Amino acid sequence: MTTMPGARAFVALGLAGCLGFVGTAVCQVAPEVGKFTKVRGARVRPAAVGPGGEFVSAKGNASVHSGDMVRTGRRNFAEITFKDTSILRVNEYTDLLVYPGELLRRIELQKGAIWMRVARGSGTSVQTPVATATVRGTEFTLGADGELTVIEGEVILEAGGKSLTVVAGESAEIGPDGTPRKKGVEPTPPEPGKEEEKPAPPWWNTGGWAPRRGLQPESIGLVIPLFVIGFGGGGRAPVPEPASALLLAAGFGIYAAVRRRAR
Repeated sequence: MTTMPGARAFVALGLAGCLGFVGTAVCQVAPEVGKFTKVRGARVRPAAVGPGGEFVSAKGNASVHSGDMVRTGRRNFAEITFKDTSILRVNEYTDLLVYPGELLRRIELQKGAIWMRVARGSGTSVQTPVATATVRGTEFTLGADGELTVIEGEVILEAGGKSLTVVAGESAEIGPDGTPRKKGVEPTPPEPGKEEEKPAPPWWNTGGWAPRRGLQPESIGLVIPLFVIGFGGGGRAPVPEPASALLLAAGFGIYAAVRRRAR
């Protein structure tokens, strides 16, 4: 009889350890929410490793699980296609987590910006440090600072205890009082003597997946014809005529200018 309390304590300890192990196993098999369909330089921290875990390189067609953190740095991007065909594009310098829900998918946008097209019939709530955007069957862009642009459908933007419905073609932001307002209403004038800096457009507004900087396909297409004109073909010696030499020099000059702007 005297050993019963100790035995019960041992059994209880064993059960607690078992439950802890099972809980860890469950975390390791977090449900899949979608896949990376396009990616460059992005990293992901699996939900199973916890907040202190290391990030690993994201791979195309790799699964994205509930609670995974996606992180992008300079000139990085990622595209996630969810099981309901919704698409999420992650801009550079962005951190976010994705959680599924029976009725409403939840995205925690900690910093940076996203573009998203939510499939019709599906709902998504995007939480930022300053606001929450609730959408359904909508295409929009949203920054962690609460700046919102609706491309199609409508979005409800909530902050400071107030909500604002923003429809296609409209933009909204978080005002000085911490509540949402449509852009162009009560604008804040720039400080005297300071010009407002326009941020670089996100990669989804650059006409494709090419980087915003560096040699672009159109500049390559210009240089190659000039090179062919200058040096000729058909087995002739590579000695350009004066006019061709001028064209060749102009082509390389344009190429050099593109490279300088890329730096």
